[in-house]
Amino acid sequence: MKIIVFVNEFFGAWGTARGGYGFLARKLLPKALQVDCKDITFCLGRSKKLFWSENQYSEEGFRLVKLPKLRFVAAKIVNEFDVVISIEATVDYLFSLKDRLDKKIIFWIQDPRTKKDWDEIETVNLAKEPSYWNDKTYNLVRYCYDLGKIKFVTQAYFLKGKAIELYGISGGGNNISFLPNPVEIKYSISSLEKKNMIIFLGRLDSVKRGWLFCEIAKNLPNYEFYVLGASTNHTEENNNSILNDYVMLKNLHFLGHVDGSEKEQYLKNAKILVNTSIHEALPVSFLEAFAFGITVVSNQNPDGLVAKFGRYVGPSLGDGWDDVPKFVEAIDCLMRDECKRMQLSLEAENYVRRVHDMDNFKSNFMKILSRNV
Repeated sequence: MKIIVFVNEFFGAWGTARGGYGFLARKLLPKALQVDCKDITFCLGRSKKLFWSENQYSEEGFRLVKLPKLRFVAAKIVNEFDVVISIEATVDYLFSLKDRLDKKIIFWIQDPRTKKDWDEIETVNLAKEPSYWNDKTYNLVRYCYDLGKIKFVTQAYFLKGKAIELYGISGGGNNISFLPNPVEIKYSISSLEKKNMIIFLGRLDSVKRGWLFCEIAKNLPNYEFYVLGASTNHTEENNNSILNDYVMLKNLHFLGHVDGSEKEQYLKNAKILVNTSIHEALPVSFLEAFAFGITVVSNQNPDGLVAKFGRYVGPSLGDGWDDVPKFVEAIDCLMRDECKRMQLSLEAENYVRRVHDMDNFKSNFMKILSRNV
């Protein structure tokens, strides 16, 4: 089975960003599908060449391509694959090939941002997040769907309504299948030796509002806080100027981008993950936290999971300064009640093993393929 995945980032490869989509594509999807490097290709966009693809290979041996500018040539290449997956509409060039495709696209809903979502994101004033709202792309997706060229699947139930609104999906979402993101579960959390560590995991973009994590650390000097992530190019100057006010805090540690065994060690040791984002779908970082026995504290509550397995502090708009006390209280209560925190962690571990396990993902994916490809 030959698979091509359309995604606009590959976690640092070919100069792309180190975001959630890229992590999902590079670190999780091949393992979950149990495929060799030669059997899966990742398309990162359109080439500058008319007739020829541009190609690179990642360190792991995955083939990365950018398709030729001529659509009939690009479509011919795509049609050589057995399975076509699009992670959201991140490579909109795929949908411009609509009439020439003889394969149905498995459109994996990850974070369909509606106008309401963008309105909320724009309430942040301290550092602005660039908007990628694109009517042309959404109309292309809608047209492909009307042609019967798309099968929608979603990583979270609450995203169905957003996708229906954004892409004009008919049938009230009954034709959208549930395909939860996979996560690697390596340990039984009862075997992990936890420390009084609190982490932030993700890019330091304005939408993440990392300054709130720093302010929380300032208000809880008895605990150690670790920032695992770095700014992307378009936000680096703004975010660094804001975060520089906190670099002298003795209990706050900026680690930059971490990956592999180094990242895993922090996940094994941490007790709490704090998420302060103005907007989230269901981030992979939440699933990783659950798999490592880390309790999540956040103002986001995708599919009700944070309220169920962590501490949901309620909605938070704007720059978020007024909501810092709610985070501080939630974190302090959990750190003082290890029995409760451990109970929540065990329940979260049971959830990810039941819903997000790699083997379950492959089984669910193959069922979707058998009905649609």
